[in-house]
Amino acid sequence: MTRSDVQVDDGLMARLKEQFDDDAIVEITGLIAFQNMSSEFNSALAVTPQGFCQMPGGASVGGLVGME
Repeated sequence: MTRSDVQVDDGLMARLKEQFDDDAIVEITGLIAFQNMSSEFNSALAVTPQGFCQMPGGASVGGLVGME
């Protein structure tokens, strides 16, 4: 969602629709957009990670990312 030169193709949308209904896809997209905006905001203001998420290898990521 950050790069405007990358689009969701029909194949990806079809795979999403196998697992999620339209409301869930909208909700997931909104959450991704919010996390993206939060990351850009924090980066612009040099907000340091708060250590809420431990990434593989011991790296810490702030916010509510939770992707491991």
